[in-house]
Amino acid sequence: MIRQKLAAISLSAIVILSLSSQNLFSTPLAEDKTFRWAASGDANSLEPYGAFEVPTLSFLDNIYETLVRRNKKMTLEPALATKWEQTAPDIWRFELRQALFHDGTPFSADDVIFSLNRAKAQGSGIANKLVSIKEARKIDDRTIEFVTDGINPILPAEIAQWYIMSEKWCKANNTEKPTNFTKSEDNFAGRNANGTGPFKVVSREQDVETVLEYNDKWWDKGDCNFKRAIFTPIKSAQTRVAALLTNKADVIFPVPPPDVDRIKKSKDHVVLQGPEYRTMIIGMNQWADELPESGIKGKNPFKDKNVRLALYHAIDIDAMYQKVMRGASVPTGLIFAPDTQGFNADLNNRLPYDLEKAKKLMEEAGYKDGFKVIFDVPTDRYVADEEIGKAVTAMLAKINIKVELNAQPKSKFIPKILSRDTSMYLFGWTPMSLDAYDPLSTLVQTVEGNIKGLYNLGKYSNPTLDALIDKIRIEIDQNVRNKMIYDACKIVKDDVAVIPLHQQKLDWGHHKNIELTQTGDDYFRLRWVSIK
Repeated sequence: MIRQKLAAISLSAIVILSLSSQNLFSTPLAEDKTFRWAASGDANSLEPYGAFEVPTLSFLDNIYETLVRRNKKMTLEPALATKWEQTAPDIWRFELRQALFHDGTPFSADDVIFSLNRAKAQGSGIANKLVSIKEARKIDDRTIEFVTDGINPILPAEIAQWYIMSEKWCKANNTEKPTNFTKSEDNFAGRNANGTGPFKVVSREQDVETVLEYNDKWWDKGDCNFKRAIFTPIKSAQTRVAALLTNKADVIFPVPPPDVDRIKKSKDHVVLQGPEYRTMIIGMNQWADELPESGIKGKNPFKDKNVRLALYHAIDIDAMYQKVMRGASVPTGLIFAPDTQGFNADLNNRLPYDLEKAKKLMEEAGYKDGFKVIFDVPTDRYVADEEIGKAVTAMLAKINIKVELNAQPKSKFIPKILSRDTSMYLFGWTPMSLDAYDPLSTLVQTVEGNIKGLYNLGKYSNPTLDALIDKIRIEIDQNVRNKMIYDACKIVKDDVAVIPLHQQKLDWGHHKNIELTQTGDDYFRLRWVSIK
C-alpha cells in the first residue's frame, strides 16, 4: 500500500533507476581545446557545504557529484548511486557505483557516511536538505541505507544537490567540518577541491580566474570535447558582453536585459533564453523588537501585517517588468515557480498595485509619516538586482518609507544576510527538489537551528503554518499533500510572510560554435557543453 501511494509522488523520486555505463575509466578526450566562460560573479568558495547558493553549487557540479542527479529534462537519474528504492516506510537503500576521486582514492560507502555527518554539522548551509535522515547504515562498500525520521517520499530529489566528499582527503587536510559562511570562515576545502566529477581544479584565484581540466578517469562520458575550461567572473555587464562579442569568452551569463537584442544582431552569437525556477522575494525583519535605524523607537513596523501589506500594494510590478526587467521576468504571487510540485495557479495572482490602499494601511498602522529602513541588495547575484533595489526604493518613497539602499557584491551581501544582520532584503530561491516543501520549509518555516527555516532571514513565524509544513514532509497521498500545500501557501500569502516579485528569466549568450543545454535550475554543466 505504501509503495502504491508513493507512486503518486512526481519527479521520479521513488523510481528505481540505473545506468548501463559502469566504466570506471572513460576514454581521454582527443582534442586539445579550451573552453572559456564568464558570469557576473564567482563561486563564493569551493566548499560544497557552505551557503546553498546556486552559482557556487552550479560551479561545483562540474567537480563534485551527488548520489542522484538531474538529466537534461530535469528528471532524476543515477550519479554516484546506480539505483535506489524505498525498502520500508522509513528506509531508503542506495547501491553505489565504482568511481575514483580526483586524487585516485576509490569512492565507497564510508565517504557517503562521512559526507552526511559533515553536511549536517554546525555551520553547514545545506543541513536542512538532509534533516529527515536520522542515520546512515553501511551494508557494504557498495550499499548504503538511510533511515529517515518518518516517511520521506521525496528524499532522492532532496539530495540531488548534496555533493559527496572524500573522507580520506578531508581528514588528511584537517577539513572535517564545513566552512561556516555566515562567519566568513575559510579552510582547505574552501580553496581546494577533490571530487569524482568530470573536471579537476588546476588553479584558482578567487574573483579572478579558475582553470579546470577534464578528468579522464571519470566514470561517465558527457558531451564535452575539450580538455580545459577557464572561468572568469566579470561583474561589469558591459565588460562581460564585450568579452563575448570579441570572442574572449565562448559563453556569458546572465546577459543584461538591455543587451539581449544587441547580441542577437551579431552574426556569430546567439542568446539562449528560457524560464528559471528561481523566485525573487523581498524579506522583512520580523523578529527585532525595534527595527534598527528606522527612527521608530521601541517598535518594529514589519511586525504589523498592515505595514507588510502596504509594501506589497506599493510595488508596481508591471513597471518593474517593463522598465527594469525589460520583459525578462514573470510576475508571481507565490514563492515558487509553476514547474514546482504543489503549484496552484489560483494562488499565483499578485495583490494589485494600489498606492491609495497602501497609504491607508500605513496610516491605520500608525505610520502615516513612514519610517526609515536599510534595504540590502546584491550587485552581482541576480538579474538587474541593484536596479530592482533602486526601483523599490522609489516606489516605497511614495508611502513615506525612506529606503537607504545598501547594494554590495554578493561576497559581502550573502554573509551579511545569512547572519540575519538585515532589516529588509532582496533574495532569490530555487527549489532544487522541484517540490513545494523546499521553499516552504526553507523560507517561511520558523527558524530552528540549521534544520528549519534556514533561509527564513526575517524570522517570520506562524505555528499553524509550521504544523502544516511538517505534515507536508511526511504525507504520501499526493492529493492530500497538494491540499496541505495549498493551505500553507494561502497562509503565506494572506499573512504577507514575504513579498514575492517574479521569476527571472535565463538569458545566456554564446558563440554559434558552442552547443550547450540550459535548464531552469540555472546550473551551468560543462558535461553538456561541446565546441563544434
